[in-house]
Amino acid sequence: MENYTLYSHDVDLDDTILAILKKHFPRSSPSFREVEGSRQMIVTIKGGLIFKPKTLTIKYRQRQTPSYRLINDDCPVSIQLRGLYNFTEALPMPQNDVKRLLLRKIETINSETVFIAEPTLTQEMQGVLSELAQTLDSLIFAQPQLTLSKSSDLHFMDSSFRLLMDLDGNTGDGKLDVKIASKYYDDPTPPTWLQQDRKARTEAFLRQRGIPINPRLPMTEDSSTSLLRDKQTIIERVYCLTILAARGEGVPLERLDTLIQRYAIDGFTEEEKKLYAKPDPSDEDKAIMTWRYESLNVLQWALGFVDTLVYPSEICDVPALVGNVIERSRADLEQNAVVRDEEVILDELDKIYRMHWACVEARMQQQPPAGDLNSSIVYERHYALNWLTTYLDQEWDYVSTDT
Repeated sequence: MENYTLYSHDVDLDDTILAILKKHFPRSSPSFREVEGSRQMIVTIKGGLIFKPKTLTIKYRQRQTPSYRLINDDCPVSIQLRGLYNFTEALPMPQNDVKRLLLRKIETINSETVFIAEPTLTQEMQGVLSELAQTLDSLIFAQPQLTLSKSSDLHFMDSSFRLLMDLDGNTGDGKLDVKIASKYYDDPTPPTWLQQDRKARTEAFLRQRGIPINPRLPMTEDSSTSLLRDKQTIIERVYCLTILAARGEGVPLERLDTLIQRYAIDGFTEEEKKLYAKPDPSDEDKAIMTWRYESLNVLQWALGFVDTLVYPSEICDVPALVGNVIERSRADLEQNAVVRDEEVILDELDKIYRMHWACVEARMQQQPPAGDLNSSIVYERHYALNWLTTYLDQEWDYVSTDT
């Protein structure tokens, strides 16, 4: 028997699970039953003279009060999630970025789906499992020695079955997003007049551009609760992004290594180090690196080296961005950098947050974004602004861009 537990922020999954089952087992008729608050769907694959029948059981349950945090209700799922959170927090390992993000993800979980394949995981069953994990953007908890296991110990995996972290503290190449549906924000702090004014100005701007508006999207943070990165941290990130983006453009490593030494750059993240060191980056790697020019544009704007964040329909002025960095000494850059007023930065964050929602909505409808928005520029800008304002206290590799 193989057993995988999928945790998701989504709820009311009956129709989703059933549709995936019917897609992969079109001739089957799943049976249903309720067992101790858990909805069970069971598919039996008939055997023959030689082969025994195979059974796929999916057990699903959800929180009584869906939320984006672990509130103190007494429903079984919430109790289990608090136990999972405490268990993960107590693991004997440092509070690294993966662990922090994992704990944040657990706080937002609303449903538990247990996937049981008997006696083994067949190819068809694996198809169901993979699609279910991707559809629900699942956090997966698994035992070792299973078909899709990635550790010799109990471990967490992402929705693509890549290792996040095991109980020994080993981490892998898994990626974890923290996505929160706006309808689950409960008991919010009453917005300040600045937040309300900011939202109103953003929505008026979007209407002028013909961009759809979601009036239910939460307010972005107020200056009393947000926390800007300090100037030196932003400057170091500017240098790292400059080098990484240039690497994506094909600038030789020897030239970039010289610049790293000249400007004493040492703030590369683990993911950036891996990308930078690849002797033959793939086209996807190059795209990831070069699109960081758009994030660099935001940070240079925040430091005063770019006058305006122009409308995100065309790419930034790359030669100017590079020149701002390499045509002066580091001492000169640090002396001339002045972090913009926090309210101005929060204005841009609110605008790009609501633009990003419109881009995601358009993609879900398989349509181009309205208002001539470039969704890649919007994403990079949202990413950089969330990092700049310390959104969810996430470090660069793990910044989430919730919409």
